[in-house]
Amino acid sequence: MRSWIGISLAVSMFVIGCKGSEQRSEAVGGPSAAPSSPPAATASVVPVARPREASIKVTAQALLDVYRDNEVRADMLYKGKLLYVSGTVQYIGKTDDGSITVAIGEGDVTGGRVSCDVSEAQQQDVAWLNTGKPATLQGRLTWSGTGTFTGRTARLEACEINPVMRLCKRLQPVLGAKGCKVDKETGDAFGLAFDVDSKTGLSAGGLGSSIVCAHPEGDAAAELIYDAAMAELSKKPGLTVIGSRNALCIAAFGNEDKSGKAIPVPDDILDKARAFFASL
Repeated sequence: MRSWIGISLAVSMFVIGCKGSEQRSEAVGGPSAAPSSPPAATASVVPVARPREASIKVTAQALLDVYRDNEVRADMLYKGKLLYVSGTVQYIGKTDDGSITVAIGEGDVTGGRVSCDVSEAQQQDVAWLNTGKPATLQGRLTWSGTGTFTGRTARLEACEINPVMRLCKRLQPVLGAKGCKVDKETGDAFGLAFDVDSKTGLSAGGLGSSIVCAHPEGDAAAELIYDAAMAELSKKPGLTVIGSRNALCIAAFGNEDKSGKAIPVPDDILDKARAFFASL
């Protein structure tokens, strides 16, 4: 099965791609088929009064371009705010005190880069990064200026590498999924891949899930973005939508038989997913 969700909301959010989209993921999917008489979508929302802060989604290139063009405007837009920055890995190394540093950007280092120090707890995540490949850093922008090389540099604090991947890896063993699907543009995860179930005769990728988290632009309220996404996804036939308003993240589950007909997602998968999102 190929990508079966593509939603572009009026508010800014990840584009959701499920079931092993070839354009976004390295996961292998099965044959495509349009669902026939799919079950209605259902939604499970975990209400929390005070959601956590959402990060602003921006590419490293766009961030650096704004700073090159007008530093005053750039500081108003980004300084002190939590950012979700995607780009190409330019540097992975350790400082003299042993801390791990990761830098991303576009092109060579003369064009500028976004860098951060990473905690030892994320050492395994860093080990999987490769120079020249995409990755995403999430952290608070505390400084931007001219570095020791030609070009602009931006600094993130309290940095997290590929945050949706970290969420996905926590969810993967809970649901018994095969692995996490990777977005080729950001290097971060966007969903779960499941093995073929020989008992039900599902085709490869018959059961799939996408994971999406809210990213506001400007003064947009992240919880409103989350609510809009929940409402939009819940209209999609054949989906079961589970979300955490506290984490501002949503998982959408769908299932098909070998003929491409939509069938219910197993209850044990949904029950475990609901419990997981309730804990976020």
